[in-house]
Amino acid sequence: MDKIYDKSTLKNYMMVSSFLKNKKDLFSEFELDMIKDMILNGNYPDLYHQDVIREIFDELGILPDNENIYLTFLDEASRHFDIMNCRVTEVGGGTFPRFAKRLSLKQKNGIITVYDPRLDPNELSTDKMILKKEEFTPHTSIANTDLLVGIMPCGGIEPLLDQAVSQNKDFMVWFCEGGPHGDEFDYFEDDQEWFDSTMSRLERNVAKNDMGKVMVKTYPSMADYPIVYNER
Repeated sequence: MDKIYDKSTLKNYMMVSSFLKNKKDLFSEFELDMIKDMILNGNYPDLYHQDVIREIFDELGILPDNENIYLTFLDEASRHFDIMNCRVTEVGGGTFPRFAKRLSLKQKNGIITVYDPRLDPNELSTDKMILKKEEFTPHTSIANTDLLVGIMPCGGIEPLLDQAVSQNKDFMVWFCEGGPHGDEFDYFEDDQEWFDSTMSRLERNVAKNDMGKVMVKTYPSMADYPIVYNER
């Protein structure tokens, strides 16, 4: 650490390092080194665009409100859906399910179920939050779901949207660069082509199933891709 860092960066680094001492089983050595390096040498505020960083920072209470994607998504979802009183299923909730925790503390009569194979096994379900340490697939039952959500769930975007339109469920998902990663997407030239194709298919299916219309909201300071949802 020959480089000189400002006090805020060093304070965050020490807090995260201490936090991760008890979480080593959740991350590979490469990931742990990457997390620490990003905190020391990351470009603020771009640092908060990293999903694992913002999860940890929010878990520690040091994620700035104006950079807090969970608060933004919760606010946006609340404007369009009765999210405080409905049955929500979140796809790709993260290792530390920050959105689910925030929502469960505010829900009145609702409940949220979270799917992510990388969920911290030490995170416990509550009467308002059901945690499932497994992948959300096209065959996952959503019979008891009113609203499907996802904050940049990467590979979970496709099954989330497919399930939503096939089961006529409302949805809101914050897109990410979920495109040409792996053999399934090799026929897409780039992320934008994948996004355009996904949106075209989504708009067609939403209209076909009488689910209203597809709406798009952008937050360029937080993400390169938009929030997409249906409005009946």
